Amino acid sequence: MNEGGLLGWLTRTPVICFFFVAFILVGAGFYFVGQASGGVLLDTLMSGDDAMIRLAQMSPEQRQAHFRGTVLLDTLYPITYVGAIGGLTARLAGKWRVWALLPIIFTAIADGIENTAQALALAGRPAETLLIKDIVSPLKFGGLIVGIILMLLLIMVALIRRFRAGREKTND
Repeated sequence: MNEGGLLGWLTRTPVICFFFVAFILVGAGFYFVGQASGGVLLDTLMSGDDAMIRLAQMSPEQRQAHFRGTVLLDTLYPITYVGAIGGLTARLAGKWRVWALLPIIFTAIADGIENTAQALALAGRPAETLLIKDIVSPLKFGGLIVGIILMLLLIMVALIRRFRAGREKTND
């Protein structure tokens, strides 16, 4: 793991730990955005039609609070989950680390597209920009599930290897 560059940095233990803590803290911040915006966040809705209905239900103050949360927290969130989930996945994937990062990178790209559409709609652009959620929201959530499952599988493989190595040492 003496690999340099961004990938080498991302797989360092302190960096992964930092991003996991940031992931949790930023995620917790969505609670407050939800409270200020009157409940359900656009991010949690899978369809553009549902998002347009929710947008129409918001007061201007709620839209402003949601806009700020989207621009601040929902811009940071993909960075934190790529750092946390992607960092640990890449660390555990060995020579396949670049390939193992693809699902979570793909997720972050879909999340960024979704966030842009939501921010535009919340800022007063046509609500129809939210129709892109019909495509990008399932991709985002699907990619996140794949990324998390891959990370968990790699953790299990690493634990099994460590357990077997420990047993072999005690049998020697």
